[in-house]
Amino acid sequence: MNLVKPTSIRINAPDVIQETFDDESVIVNLREGLYYSLNSEALPLWSEIVKGTAFPLLTEAYPGFSPEEIGGFLRELHEERLIVIEEESLPEGKSATSFLQKFEDLQDLLLLDPIHDVDERGWPHAKPSDDQVREA
Repeated sequence: MNLVKPTSIRINAPDVIQETFDDESVIVNLREGLYYSLNSEALPLWSEIVKGTAFPLLTEAYPGFSPEEIGGFLRELHEERLIVIEEESLPEGKSATSFLQKFEDLQDLLLLDPIHDVDERGWPHAKPSDDQVREA
């Protein structure tokens, strides 16, 4: 197995914010308007990612996860633009379980610019689009 390990992993700030509660982390991609939930199994790994722990240290600290599982999780986070990996080559493979759950139901609201895209009532009331104005 050919492993080229990333030298640095970090949250894709300022586009991504996160908050960890008792047994769940919520991650918001402000640029894409998407939010995510991590299952409790992934919380220890996420906690280390938030600290900027490099891939080799993740695999050493969590021997219950194979390098391929950790690499699959990191790849999923990277594909969703939640983290930045300095060297993008990760071990081949995929996580046996998906640690990440994606939600799109608030995308329009999260993408709404509270200064420029709202009507006179303010956020979260969007201005009518040009098409809606023409129809009225």
